[in-house]
Amino acid sequence: MENGEILQRLAASRTSAFGKFAFCNATGRTGLPESFSGCNFSDMSFPPENSSRAAAPAAVVANDLPVASIIVMTHNHGPYIRRAIEGVLEQKASFPFELIIGEDCSTDNTREIVFEYQRAHPEMIRVITSGQNVGVLENARRTEQVCRGRHVCLCDGDDYWHSPQKLERDVTFLETHPDYSMVHSAFRMYYVATGKLVPEPLRITEPLNDADAFNEILSGRRHVWPLTACMRGSILKSVLQECPECYDARFLMQDTQRWLEMARRGKVKYFPESSATRQVLFESVSQSRNPDRALRFALSNKDVYDHYIDKYGCSPEAKKGAKTRCAFYVLSCAYEAGNVPIAKAALEEYRKVGASPPLEGRFYYYGSRGPVLRKLARPVIAAIDLWRKVSRRLRRILGAASR
Repeated sequence: MENGEILQRLAASRTSAFGKFAFCNATGRTGLPESFSGCNFSDMSFPPENSSRAAAPAAVVANDLPVASIIVMTHNHGPYIRRAIEGVLEQKASFPFELIIGEDCSTDNTREIVFEYQRAHPEMIRVITSGQNVGVLENARRTEQVCRGRHVCLCDGDDYWHSPQKLERDVTFLETHPDYSMVHSAFRMYYVATGKLVPEPLRITEPLNDADAFNEILSGRRHVWPLTACMRGSILKSVLQECPECYDARFLMQDTQRWLEMARRGKVKYFPESSATRQVLFESVSQSRNPDRALRFALSNKDVYDHYIDKYGCSPEAKKGAKTRCAFYVLSCAYEAGNVPIAKAALEEYRKVGASPPLEGRFYYYGSRGPVLRKLARPVIAAIDLWRKVSRRLRRILGAASR
């Protein structure tokens, strides 16, 4: 199918103001469920990508399916959830899409807010919730299983999309490039505690190889953040069916497994234009002020990468990059937790792959050996970090000047 024909099909599939676009719940009945207790993968329906999408008469529009599903996972995101939902509602897309909110029995006003939006936009928004907290993994499972779009996007309830063109750009690319399994983009980072906005927290300085995304993710050359990802639904469905790692409670990471599996099944596109904002909160699964909790997350992160190196194999460069990145992460957390055995084991990881630990890594190890040493090491580590940041900035300036 030619690109122009695909774009025409996307435009033709849009319904008037979404007012005539209805949804079916997990039981197959038309309507919007206010609770959801479970379903199986047979409920997860993705229309074929070569199916006809001509505009349907009003009487049968209710039987149509959305082109994209956007999942917003939320728990106690009262101060932030409105902005997350508004970012989806502001999308200027030429095709119908659905917003699925996985609300995990919040104790603040999050539930009231999401149902307020659902009542205002019943043709677009479905809320998946229950009478008790089910946890992150089960909340992900039950929301992913009811997606009906050909493509699936993610955005946590404390993040938001700031580009109204994000959905159109991502979906159009996947529709016109069948050999790609996923797209992602640059993003900006907002620190809630200080009000600091960082436009480019992850600067990519070298070209990426779309066909080698698996090795790039392992090595750390490519970073995929959930709020920017858009995945081909048919491939995601097979990943979730075939790969128990995605819902394995041993792994505190919930997204890396999906990125690596998607990269094994197709090319991955990166857009350098920023489209979403990640809000760094005081406390979250991946950002904790509790040293022991942060260390557990770092160790689980290492377990995920080790698992995929063993499962599929990878290039020597990717293995070295993954091992050293994970070791550095563990070192920094072991330093804060004062865990000497784990810090020592992390240093040993460098030796195993023939690498030398960075200078601050050595100070992390020495600082883990007691409160006094940790206090003495802290300003040294901060000075090294500052020096590296200044050096990188100078290199960028000199590089730009030479061009």
